[in-house]
Amino acid sequence: MSAGLLKLEKPYISDESEVDPIEANEEESDISEDELELMVKALDEDQIIKGGGNGETDSVELGQILDVLLPPYQSYDSKNHLWITKASRTPPTRGSVIQLWEQLDIKLLERQARPSGICTVRSELFQECFDELIRQVTIDCAERGLLLARVRDEALMTLTAFQALFESASEFGASKAVQAETGASEAEAELNELVEDVEALEAEVRRLEAWKRQTVRRAAERRTVQATLFSQELEALKRSEKQYQLLIETLLSSRNTAQS
Repeated sequence: MSAGLLKLEKPYISDESEVDPIEANEEESDISEDELELMVKALDEDQIIKGGGNGETDSVELGQILDVLLPPYQSYDSKNHLWITKASRTPPTRGSVIQLWEQLDIKLLERQARPSGICTVRSELFQECFDELIRQVTIDCAERGLLLARVRDEALMTLTAFQALFESASEFGASKAVQAETGASEAEAELNELVEDVEALEAEVRRLEAWKRQTVRRAAERRTVQATLFSQELEALKRSEKQYQLLIETLLSSRNTAQS
């Protein structure tokens, strides 16, 4: 629906009061070739020359060109009457351009459009303002208006392509973020598993170190006991040796005394 920047004529009821919306859409899709033919006729160099080189279109009605560049608004009332609102055919003036400028600023403030960045409201208002400029230019020179409409359509097509590219890039980034999040959860689960393995290995190391200390302590105690036993046995053998020496000496001295 128009925001009020595009100058429109008074709406009227179409001759076909009972029109099926589906059939209306089919009819709109079938007139694309006629519209193209109309543009070709309007831009025909022979016709421009016939018009005196001033860009006058004698064989093509100005209203038809405006309907091609700025398709009429269609709406249905409660009685299923088709109301059609076409772009105004009123020639533009300097005051209308100044008024359009002021209305654009007012609409931007009223609808709280963002001054920068991506804003659908600002884009919609400027697009309608551009349509009004196309209407004014087309009334003065139909060929210039057709060329300006071509520039508009090319800009919209480029913008649509960038928007589709942005959406696909956003979807790709979102899918990558999901994959990264999934990978992060898997990595976190693997990390937790590795931490548990490390803790189990550290517990095994502590158990083996305790067993090692206990084994070393038992070996030291066993060596101490054996050393004590060996020392006692050695003392016992030394005492026995002394006793045997005394006994031998006693026997030898007794024997010497008996012989003398």
